[in-house]
Amino acid sequence: EKSPGVRTWRNDFICVLSLLYSGEARVKTEAQAGPLYRVLGAPLYITCSVSGFRSENTDKHFEFRMTKPSNPDFEIQIISSREDTFGYSSHLTRVKKNEITLKRLSPNSVRFEIKSLQKTDEGEYECTAVNLEGAYDGEYSAKTVVKVIEDSLSVSSSASTPLSLNEGEALTLTCLASSSTSQHTHLSVAWYLHKDGQEDAQPIISLNRDFTLSPGQGFERRYQAGLIRLDKWGEASYSLKMAEVEPSDQGRIYCQAQEWIQDPDGSWYIIIQKNAEEMTLTVKATVEISAQPAALQEGQELMLSCNINTQDVEKRFFSVAWLKGSVELARIGPTGVLTVAPEYSVRQKNGELRAARTGNRNYRLILKPVRTEDQGEYICTVWPQERGQDDTFIEGEPKDSSPQRVSVSATGVSKLTVKMQQAVNVAEGGGLHLSCKVDGVQGQLSVTWQHKPTPTAPFTEIISISQEGVTEIAEEFVSRKVKVMRPSTDNFTLALDEVTLSDSGVYQCAVSERKPNSKTHNQAQTTTVTVTSIGKLCLCVCVVQTMNRRCPGKPAGPYGWLQTDSIASGSQPRSPSPPIFFNLLSPNLNEGEALTLTCLASSSTSQHTHLSVAWYLHKDGQEDAQPIISLNRDFTLSPGQGFERRYQAGLIRLDKWGEASYSLKMAEVEPSDQGRIYCQAQEWIQDPDDTLMGVSLISRKTRVTVGEKLELMCRVKGPHMPVTVTWSVQREAKTPDTILTLSPDGTISWSADQNHYQLRVESRKTEVMYYLLVIGTSHREGGSYQCNVSVLLKNVHKELEASNQLSVIVINPGTASCSHLGASLNRKSHFFPVSSENNENVVSFSSKQA
Repeated sequence: EKSPGVRTWRNDFICVLSLLYSGEARVKTEAQAGPLYRVLGAPLYITCSVSGFRSENTDKHFEFRMTKPSNPDFEIQIISSREDTFGYSSHLTRVKKNEITLKRLSPNSVRFEIKSLQKTDEGEYECTAVNLEGAYDGEYSAKTVVKVIEDSLSVSSSASTPLSLNEGEALTLTCLASSSTSQHTHLSVAWYLHKDGQEDAQPIISLNRDFTLSPGQGFERRYQAGLIRLDKWGEASYSLKMAEVEPSDQGRIYCQAQEWIQDPDGSWYIIIQKNAEEMTLTVKATVEISAQPAALQEGQELMLSCNINTQDVEKRFFSVAWLKGSVELARIGPTGVLTVAPEYSVRQKNGELRAARTGNRNYRLILKPVRTEDQGEYICTVWPQERGQDDTFIEGEPKDSSPQRVSVSATGVSKLTVKMQQAVNVAEGGGLHLSCKVDGVQGQLSVTWQHKPTPTAPFTEIISISQEGVTEIAEEFVSRKVKVMRPSTDNFTLALDEVTLSDSGVYQCAVSERKPNSKTHNQAQTTTVTVTSIGKLCLCVCVVQTMNRRCPGKPAGPYGWLQTDSIASGSQPRSPSPPIFFNLLSPNLNEGEALTLTCLASSSTSQHTHLSVAWYLHKDGQEDAQPIISLNRDFTLSPGQGFERRYQAGLIRLDKWGEASYSLKMAEVEPSDQGRIYCQAQEWIQDPDDTLMGVSLISRKTRVTVGEKLELMCRVKGPHMPVTVTWSVQREAKTPDTILTLSPDGTISWSADQNHYQLRVESRKTEVMYYLLVIGTSHREGGSYQCNVSVLLKNVHKELEASNQLSVIVINPGTASCSHLGASLNRKSHFFPVSSENNENVVSFSSKQA
């Protein structure tokens, strides 16, 4: 055992060095200035820091010692950050129990802590910074005096027994707090509320040490209104007064007193803190529920009454709800508006559920005819509502009534059964058809179709058909293509077109049968529907008129362009010419010469899809192009109107080579063939209901000379809906520049010079055309044009962006280039097909005599 000794030579040596040292000290050690007055049994904290060591970021080691007033020459080692067994036996045991600790605050500072002061802890404490640098240069220790005083703080409350008050009644509690210490101290007193289920108590109101009042969070409004007060009477009496208690005041209330002392450094410190006994407060907004009758047979009337017993009820607002178990049936709001849970909405529409406020204190719910499934325990829940300055209501804490048991006995056995098909899969954008077959019908039927996105979510109504055959569509589905059909007396069918991914989930067919004796029987059946996304579709089209050439430019995605062997000459072979694209003028052909164009159409779609490819002729002055010949998705060929004779004579052909090459061959061109020729590819996917949906994109490229007008077309196919259309152009490698944006209300926002562009819109039966006219093209107008379309689909209550890219390359005079468009339409969200991919070639003819 280490024994305390006189101050060692270490102290004398440090002292001598300090006397001999001339000049400013480099190392300086500091501790809190004393004396520090602390209460017996309370914690003690002393911070110590050092500066001036060469290695500022290295953890320094500290040691704490003390001397007692009774023997100031004997030094007692307490704790060290470097050595675990540093302390003497008188303190080492407390160190091992963590009753005395040394916590590091930074590389150059620590905090010495004693958890609970003993009277023997009074004395002078010395903090020493251990010097590991060899030479001494400065002050390596600092001292402070600690005085341990008796605990003289006394705290008590006037009421410790539980108290029950009605909402709106007054509460007064008194706290007695005093201290007899000889030191100059201040007291602060606070009242706290500790609610059940909350970890921490919240202050109601407090009188601080400087005699200022502060309301707690959540109590400011009532404090400012004078409804909450804290009054000091005499030397030691502190009264809490709450003029009108609220249900939120329920919990355990107690007062807390803190004794403060000012340390020599000027800071205030809590030397002791005590709580008085808790008083449990119960605040009742009395709610009673009654059932008339409590036992009845199915088909009879059940009346559930809720009564509110509280002060000034006629001047206040409440929300009242009826619950069966944990399921809410109906609720009457503070303004008297009734809302019914989705599970009971059908019964309300059929007149089987009614609820109303019948007086200032009375609310009534009626179920007629009552059903056997209505049996169970009911409660009333009441929320006080306070009207704010903006006329909105602020909801208070709910209050439940005691449960009311209701029993319903059956008077007969129903033979009604309901059957539905099992799990159903449908492709996004397709049609959903669910059949509900009923058997054992003995009365009139009403059917309601309901949906919930997940098994745990509540059902919401889609559509219903009453006993009289009246159909009613839920508000959420009014804008959807939904209907209920009855193809036979025992079959009800739900038809929902253009399904979206959010239509996945559980569907329920709820059938209600009312018999002549007014008894109602109900049966329901559910099935799970999965809407599958058709994935990302990518369709690329390129037209070439060349020999042994590839379509220039390597397309993005896991697909490639195929080589073609097309000859665009007549009787004499021509030299290989550059690739021919939309609006790139080809040489004139003589009447009777042959023309061969190849369309390269490729898809990177991961789904199983079919392609259809058609060649079109668009004559000058005609609004619509006419099909020349098409290869349908079922691999059948169809000549266009006006081309049947030459097709039957073998003068017009469409040949498919390899995976992606579709060649148009016209053996003998005629003057009527003059115009713009382009191919259009369309991609098809088949949904589980065998409904083929067209999925397509559009791509066009053109060439103009400087000064010419250029008209670009953005075709939007599908249902007419509010859309936003944005035209942009990308020049060289720069980011796209927006030209204009057309909003759904017809407003045009221009980002470019209006003198260079015009917008024209044409609406047709199944499509809308958005034309961008580029006036007086110059080198600046060259680039890749793009049309973006976004649509808001109301039936899913969120905006879904659908982007259809219309890429147009403007080739300036003296240049010729060919590029591809790898556009994609993401069908994972709820988009409709926008258009097909086209690629045009202008062909002109001249008639010459042989």
